[in-house]
Amino acid sequence: MSTFETPSSALQASARKFPDRAAFKIPRKSAEGVVFENVTFAQFHKDVELSARYWKDKISHVGAKERSVVGVWLRGYSYSDAVHIWGLAWAGYIPQLISLRMSDPSVVYELLEKSKAVAMVHEPDFELMLEHAPLPTFRGGDDCFQESPNETPPIAPWKPTKPDDIVFIYHTSGSTSGIPKLVPITAKWIDHIIGISGTFEARCNKSGESMTILHIGSFCHMGASEISWFAVNEGSCVIIPSVFPQPVSEVQYLIDEHGLSNARKDPSLLASLKNTDCVGSGGLDPDSADFEWGRAQGLHMVNVLGSTELGLPMMSDCRENTDYLKPLPGSKHEFIPIGDSLESGEPLLELVVSPESPDCPVPSLRADDGKFHTGDLFIEPSPGRYLCKGRNDNWIKMQSALRCDTTSIELNVMDTCGDDLVNAVVVVGVGRPCPTIVIEPRDSSVINSDTDEQGLVENLKQEILKRITPFHKRRYEHERVSDTRYIVVVPQGSLPRTITKGNVRRKEVEKVYEAMLNTLTLRNDWLTPAGVTGKPVLPFDVLDAVGGKQAVTWMPRQAFTNGTGLGVREYRPATDITSMVQIYNRERHSDGYLCFTKRHTYKNEDNRNEKLNMRDSKAYLRI
Repeated sequence: MSTFETPSSALQASARKFPDRAAFKIPRKSAEGVVFENVTFAQFHKDVELSARYWKDKISHVGAKERSVVGVWLRGYSYSDAVHIWGLAWAGYIPQLISLRMSDPSVVYELLEKSKAVAMVHEPDFELMLEHAPLPTFRGGDDCFQESPNETPPIAPWKPTKPDDIVFIYHTSGSTSGIPKLVPITAKWIDHIIGISGTFEARCNKSGESMTILHIGSFCHMGASEISWFAVNEGSCVIIPSVFPQPVSEVQYLIDEHGLSNARKDPSLLASLKNTDCVGSGGLDPDSADFEWGRAQGLHMVNVLGSTELGLPMMSDCRENTDYLKPLPGSKHEFIPIGDSLESGEPLLELVVSPESPDCPVPSLRADDGKFHTGDLFIEPSPGRYLCKGRNDNWIKMQSALRCDTTSIELNVMDTCGDDLVNAVVVVGVGRPCPTIVIEPRDSSVINSDTDEQGLVENLKQEILKRITPFHKRRYEHERVSDTRYIVVVPQGSLPRTITKGNVRRKEVEKVYEAMLNTLTLRNDWLTPAGVTGKPVLPFDVLDAVGGKQAVTWMPRQAFTNGTGLGVREYRPATDITSMVQIYNRERHSDGYLCFTKRHTYKNEDNRNEKLNMRDSKAYLRI
C-alpha cells in the first residue's frame, strides 16, 4: 500500500528527530514588552495531539464521523490557530480553511454547504455574528483547551490510503460572482508539496544551516500553510510576529536576536537584512528596481511563484541571486506558446499543468482538455529558466497578493448601468488595496458640461454605486468597491483601446491613470465631517497618534497640496527636508471622527536657503 506524507506524519518524524529544537517562536507580553518564547517540536507534537483529542470529543457529539469536513474560520495569525488546524487534520477531519477577508457570513455558510461541512471552528470574536449559523459552531482561540482532554485516550494521526483522499480544503483568493471556488487538497498533492521542502530551503538558504523564517500571513491561506509544512518537515523554525503587518522594529529585533534568516525587504532594515540568508518576495510580481537595489546592497533575493491551486510550482534561487524562476522537481509542467510575443520577439508561454503532475489540482478545477491552465505568462531566456510576464486573463493581483476577477465587476456594471449610464468600463488596481472602476459615461455632456461638471459627475458616481452595491456586498474586501472615489469618470472615447477589436487595454489604463490611482490610494478614509467648513485635507500618518501618542513625526511618500493642486512628493531625510509634519493635538469630533491638528514644516522646491515655512491645518479620520 502506498504511503503519503502529511503534515501530521512530518511532525511525528521531526518530533522524534529534533525534540528540543524550536518549531515556533511565539510572542508573549512581559513587563519588558514583547518577548519571544520557543515552542519545541516535542511541545508542538504534544499540543497537536491534545488538540486532536479535544476536537474528536467535541465534534463527535454532533454526529460527525471521521473524514467529515469541519469549517475553520480563524484569523490564522496565532500559534493556537495552527494547533487547531493541525489537530483537526490529525483527528481525521478535513479542515476547510476560510479566509477572514470574507466579512459576510452568508458567503461562509454557502462555502460550508458546498463542502457538506458538519461543524465550524471560529474566532471567538465572531460568536455573536454566527448566532444563527446553520451548523454547529465551536469557539477557537487560546482558552478552549482549558477543558482538559487528558481523560480521553490518545489517538493516532489519520493516514491517507488513496492518492485522491482529501486532506484539506482551501478556496481561491478571488471570487466569481461573489463565491470563491473550493480547492480540495489531495494526499498525492500534499505529499508532493512536502517532498519539495528540501529544495525550497536550499534555494532560500545560502548558509546551509537550519532556517528561521517569518510567518507570512494567515494559516488559513496556502502560502503560510506551506511555510509551516516545509519548516516542520525540515526541522526549521517559524517566527510568529506579535502583530500583522509586522512593525519594522520587531522584524529588526527578530533578525538580530532570534536568528531570522528569511525576511522581506525594507530599506531601513538594511544593516540587519544583510545578516539574513535571503530576502523573499511572493504573490505579486516584484518590482525589478527593488530587486536590483537589494542585490546592489549585497542581499540575496528570492522570488516565489505560488498559488492556492498549485502550491509552489516555481521559484528563483538565492544562491544564484538572479530573477530566473525554475520549476520545482517532481512536477510535469508545460510552457505552451499562446501565439503572442514581446516587442523583442520573445514568445509568450503559458504555464500549463498536465493531469499526470502530482501538483495538478482536482478535476473540477481543470479545463476541458484535462489540464490546469494557470493563465501565468513567461518568457524563457535560457533553457529551463523563466521570467514572469503577467497573466493572460482578466484576474489582477491586489496589494494583498490576492486575486480580483475584473470581468465579473465589469459585467455587473454593464448589467446594472449599461442601458442608461455607462458606455464603457474597465477595472484596474494592480497592487492596490481595492479595485477602481473607470467608466466612460453614456451621456457625454456629464463630463463635458461647462456648468456644474463636478455635481453631474458626482451624481453619476452615486447612482452607479447604488446599483452595484448589492453585488459588491458579497465580495471579498480586496475585490469590493464601496466608495464613489473608486469610481472614476473619463470622457467618451478616452480609454486606450486595441486597434483591431476596439477592446479597452487594461494595462495601458493602469499606466495612463497611474498618478490618479496613486492619489486615490493615498486618500484612504479621510473625509470632511458634516458641519465642518473648509476644504477636505489630505491624509497623514496617524498610526501612532491613534494608538495614544499625541505627537509623531514621519516622512513617507504622501500626498500634498499646493497652489496648483494635488500631487505626490518623496519626503526626504531631515538633513535635506522637503516637508515634515507633526501632530500636536488630538480631539474627538462628533459623529465618530478623530480630529488631528498637524503642523507643516516645509520649503518650496525653489527655496534654496534654510528658511522653513510653517502652517497648521486639521485632518479628520473616520473611526
